Amino acid sequence: MKIKNISSITTLIMLIFSLSAQSVDETNGNIIGFNRIQTGSGDWLDIQLAGVGSSFQIHDNTNGGNWVRWNAGSSYTEFLKTVIISSGSLGIGTTSPLGTLHVTRGSGSWGTAAFGGTNRTSHFNYSTDEHTYIRGGKSNSDVFINDNGGNVGIGTTSPSKKLEVRDGDIRILRTNGNAQLQLTDNGVRNWYVRVLDGVNRFSIADDASEFLSVNGTNGNIGIGTTDPLSKLTVDGNVRATEVKVLADISVPDYVFEPGYELRTLKETKEYISENKHLPEIPSATEIGENGIDLGDMNMRLLKKIEELTLYQIELLERLEKVEKKISKFENEK
Repeated sequence: MKIKNISSITTLIMLIFSLSAQSVDETNGNIIGFNRIQTGSGDWLDIQLAGVGSSFQIHDNTNGGNWVRWNAGSSYTEFLKTVIISSGSLGIGTTSPLGTLHVTRGSGSWGTAAFGGTNRTSHFNYSTDEHTYIRGGKSNSDVFINDNGGNVGIGTTSPSKKLEVRDGDIRILRTNGNAQLQLTDNGVRNWYVRVLDGVNRFSIADDASEFLSVNGTNGNIGIGTTDPLSKLTVDGNVRATEVKVLADISVPDYVFEPGYELRTLKETKEYISENKHLPEIPSATEIGENGIDLGDMNMRLLKKIEELTLYQIELLERLEKVEKKISKFENEK
């Protein structure tokens, strides 16, 4: 029984070696050859086409350099280079894979990896300019990242929000239409932070109205208006705990200087009778047309208060003189 087994094994080995140098031809020009050549440098599997000398080859080299290629005789195209190491790594286009799967960009126009669908192909591409592209197979196609939950980090491996960008900027560029960031309150209300196309304006708005607008030409800010005429224009009421006007304002303390020419009360009375408002104070019509400059108006009102103080001092001095005369007159009786 043992002798029969040894004989069978010997016959099988002899058959394998006899086939290693044989070829089987067919007259119709289809596949005609199968060669398996075992040498000290590795194993080959060679499937050859009739009449052209081209073949499909698989090469297993114990010293590396394993590949699957199309050999056209004087030249060849390698489809797959593989190296199996202890952890099991696959290299495509490389004999030294740095990960479980390592793909090196070839010369194909569709980049590093192409994924075919029913009608179109999506691309994952490490381009010749050393940039990485992920591109859908059709125009305006959607790309989904981590749609099963979790966070996405750019520049970080520990994002704390759905999208976290660390040590970098985010740019939204649209060549046609408004460039905008949309924020939705659970589908109830849409908010937009946008740059409006063609009008050089930044705004915060919802589906119906713009609430804040910044003029990109002069930097004016409008609240409740899209056409601010000053650095801050508010179409509505303003409530604040404190307002400070910090500017180069001329405080009218010069009213108390000795050379200041104060209008007489008679002159003031005549001016009021003719113009129906105080001197140097805008009329109701002017205020209705131009509004009020708070800083300037406060200084004008301060000036009138200071002038009123001078009138009171003048009247006090005149009253004191009258009182002295009355007192003198009574003493002379």
